[in-house]
Amino acid sequence: MWLGDLVSFLEQHPDFYFVTDIKDDNVTACKILADYCPMWIDHFIIQIYHAAEYDKVRELGFRNIIFTLYAAPSEEREVNTLIAFFAEHDLLGYTYWASPYDWTDIYLQTFVDAGITSYVHTVNEKEQRDIFLKNGVSAIYTDEVDNK
Repeated sequence: MWLGDLVSFLEQHPDFYFVTDIKDDNVTACKILADYCPMWIDHFIIQIYHAAEYDKVRELGFRNIIFTLYAAPSEEREVNTLIAFFAEHDLLGYTYWASPYDWTDIYLQTFVDAGITSYVHTVNEKEQRDIFLKNGVSAIYTDEVDNK
């Protein structure tokens, strides 16, 4: 797929949104997206992996930003640091592993109490997805589509 295919898809499905997962040179890839399809910029939910990426991605025009925690160094993942960062930046929320590290035990209730949106990944069992959603997770990344 190239970006022309992506634009064609969005033209046919204007209610669709993409969550990016750009592992290498995230800001450069976001610049390419912003330059090639500025009319669809609001249809991209950009995952950043480090606090320093936030301002650069916002300057490119992206407003839908999720801070993905697994690649951030431990000092950026401290609960108080994340709460302060969220208070100072317009983020959709944080996404983090449901397992194998059980980061939900570290973050979920604290984020719920602070009004911070949580997304967890990757949860493929329906029962586990239901439990996360019942306990305050806003959305789940999954490899399964069961439409139930």
